[in-house]
Amino acid sequence: MSSQHIPHKIFRDALGVADKLEPLNSKKDPVIAAIAGFALGGVGLGLYLRSWVDFFVPFIMMLVVWIIAIPTGEILSFFIPVFWAVYGYRRAKASNAKLERLENEILDVEVITEPPPSRAIQKRPGKLQTALAARLSKLDDLMDAGMLSPTEYESRREKILAEI
Repeated sequence: MSSQHIPHKIFRDALGVADKLEPLNSKKDPVIAAIAGFALGGVGLGLYLRSWVDFFVPFIMMLVVWIIAIPTGEILSFFIPVFWAVYGYRRAKASNAKLERLENEILDVEVITEPPPSRAIQKRPGKLQTALAARLSKLDDLMDAGMLSPTEYESRREKILAEI
């Protein structure tokens, strides 16, 4: 009976997928990821790592191991939870390392901008500005005609200018 030799490169490449994926949104504990992978497989990894990719990759790994395990009478399939645990551990470690590098690459910069204009300087839209100018003009005409006293004129003028 000849024994089939399964190259280590296949397993190394299968588990190396974890190193090639994008980093997660936040840092995760590799031990908890390994426990979730061992106990619950893709479901546990998908929930803990909050990633659809980490939900599907363990199932794809399981199919590959089942195909590779055919010559061994499926004995290798008993180690699928171990592969899931190793994948979860490597995925969390690789993601944490990538997040560390991203944090270290961020530069401290000072943003210099002009301050926003004050409300008194801001321009009003055309129609409103025209309407206010018309009201001030009418107020001036009433003052010139002698229909308003100087105190009335000043109080009404202040009200109109307050709207600007």
